[in-house]
Amino acid sequence: MENKNIHSVTMLRGIASLAVCLGHFLGTLHSEKIIQIGKFGGYGVPIFFAITGFIIPYSLYQKKYQIKSYFKFLVKRITRLDPPYLLSIIGIFLLSYVAQLSPFSEGNPIEIFTEKTMLHLFYLVEIANQDWLNPVFWTLAIEFQFYLLIGLLFPLLTIKKTVAQVPFFLAFCIIPFVLNDDRFVTDYFIMFLPGVLLFWFFTKQMGRNLFIGLMTILLVLGYLKAGMETPICAVISIGFILLVKKPIKPLIFLGTISYSLYLIHTPFGTDGLINFLQNYVVTETGRMALLFLCLPITLFAAWVFYRLIEKPSMKWSKKISYSESS
Repeated sequence: MENKNIHSVTMLRGIASLAVCLGHFLGTLHSEKIIQIGKFGGYGVPIFFAITGFIIPYSLYQKKYQIKSYFKFLVKRITRLDPPYLLSIIGIFLLSYVAQLSPFSEGNPIEIFTEKTMLHLFYLVEIANQDWLNPVFWTLAIEFQFYLLIGLLFPLLTIKKTVAQVPFFLAFCIIPFVLNDDRFVTDYFIMFLPGVLLFWFFTKQMGRNLFIGLMTILLVLGYLKAGMETPICAVISIGFILLVKKPIKPLIFLGTISYSLYLIHTPFGTDGLINFLQNYVVTETGRMALLFLCLPITLFAAWVFYRLIEKPSMKWSKKISYSESS
């Protein structure tokens, strides 16, 4: 794959993160029509899953990953993603204490040393039927489960024969209908599969006709499983990655800070800035204006978080190699 296509993935990730952010921001308004518009932010999640379904296998393919490097692969992902995730949790605790200084504060600060905190460390909150400290964290748990699986199953993805690809595809299409439990990645296989199909197509392990045929089946099954949102997001994801050829600087910037924005936009932007400042705004027009004030502030905070926390994690992760000499 050429760099231009990597750029398209980065830009798409930025769009998805911004969509989720705006969806949560709009959800703070009292207008039912605007709240309905904000629900389109939910499209960001299936797009994220499709991106992961593509970029993780593609990265493993490029680096000639072998299953003997499974634990190195997991350590790389944990090193890349967990420091920002864990520090965002610390930020949530700190913000809950800072919130006590507000005259509008209700309730008590979040307790730190609890079973729930420990469950967050291992992405087990939903499996234990508890609530996440940040509502977007559930997707990180699903993605982590995907990493656990893809590191083991990747050798099957590189068998360049239809006789292997089609059964793999059909099995992953059927499993979500059989194991119908949204706490586990199995329930979201149909959202990851567009990316897997694209991986096969891009690496020339699958022809155009088979790619189109399986994608058509996937769109129908996605609709049956989760409604129109799933096939729409699949088409957006695949279409964007295939068709967008030139990097667009604002979208590259959004894509670069997308993970940081995803982590902090709710505790910092929604629960922090917006909910506090709304106490001083009476009209719905004023509340809408407030969102556009808080968005650039939140983007700036995400950029700072990226520079100070996420970027070092990326550098540490890149130092972990699958080669024998590492």
